[in-house]
Amino acid sequence: MPFFSFKEKEELSLLIDVGNGTLTVALTLFSKNKQPKFLNSIKMPFVIGEKPDADRLLENMYSLLDSGLSKLLKDGTPKDPSDGKVYRISRAMVAYSSPWFILKTKHLSLSQDVPFFITKSFLDDIASKEEKIFKEELNKNDPEMKGSFEVIEKSIVHTKINGYNLDYSIGKKTKTLDAFLCLSVVTKSIIEKTMDTIMKYTHIGRDKVLMHTFPLVSFSVIRDILGNDSDFVIFDVTSEVTDVTLVQNSVVTQTASIPSGRNFIIRAIVREFNVSFEIAESMLSMSKNAKMDEKTGDKMQEIIANTEKEWNIYLENALSELSSDISLPANVYMTADEDIADIYFSFLKMPKMDRTEVWRKNIKIVHVNGDFLKNLYEVAPTVKVDEFIALSAVFFEKIWNK
Repeated sequence: MPFFSFKEKEELSLLIDVGNGTLTVALTLFSKNKQPKFLNSIKMPFVIGEKPDADRLLENMYSLLDSGLSKLLKDGTPKDPSDGKVYRISRAMVAYSSPWFILKTKHLSLSQDVPFFITKSFLDDIASKEEKIFKEELNKNDPEMKGSFEVIEKSIVHTKINGYNLDYSIGKKTKTLDAFLCLSVVTKSIIEKTMDTIMKYTHIGRDKVLMHTFPLVSFSVIRDILGNDSDFVIFDVTSEVTDVTLVQNSVVTQTASIPSGRNFIIRAIVREFNVSFEIAESMLSMSKNAKMDEKTGDKMQEIIANTEKEWNIYLENALSELSSDISLPANVYMTADEDIADIYFSFLKMPKMDRTEVWRKNIKIVHVNGDFLKNLYEVAPTVKVDEFIALSAVFFEKIWNK
């Protein structure tokens, strides 16, 4: 992961959100003591097949990234539409959602009789040793992966000194250190193709491109917003999967994934009504707004009920991965497209006679949407952004200001 040295008071950066059902590219202006400002944003859907296909998904992602950057930068030098000021792209950040990465978190506890100073090189050495162990584990578990991946995150996301939480520990003297490390990898071929496409349109160096995973991005922003609320669960409902992140004591402790998301419902509508994906999406929107006849509406409710039954099986298994007895925080924060957010809210709140019963009764769900984030960024006139790219901007802004 590159270490950025920010010297300018104002810089234009390229943000890329690589999902599994959509890909978003955005030009965002970062200024000292100001909120990030979106100058332009383009969100593009993947071509949805009858069944999720890894090879097709990958090719679709490459194609969307190329066409998206071509459209975003079609007029050459970017301008602020509000005042016409011209900018040059200085940096870029890519945030990958599932299934593009493998993520691991680890709690490291160090103790010495003699007090020691915490330095950047000391923390870097810890992260590098754990990176080596992580790579060895991946190679052992799947020999075919050997040498085919690259670590994009080896971030110490939180530290405790002598039992006390600290946002910044460098330069401190202590006898005990608890460090919470986040490690993630993406295959080299994906990274190289992404980098080549970015440099094709921006001509910035590879060292100017930062890469992260969306679970770390969303966790970091939500944690900063909540402040004292240090225990919560994040549900990131995307097109093909639902990523679940457990945060305890302000640290990501576990992650799990449910192989079902928005497109699971869309595909069920396609099958039941024998319609195209576009019409199925329209029908889902009409159902949400109660704009269909009673017979069709009843059928839609049946489809959603059947989706819930299957999703719940995955949910129980995922929550068990996070906590064997599903003793989880009651506060839940969800990212999801507007047309299915209420559906997944109802899925989580639905009473069940299983291991999730007690947790479901107590949860409080917050939709991390535009309203939740609206005070943290600005948009130029006519520009629209969703919560996924907005979270990336707020996350990058924190790095930029540091």
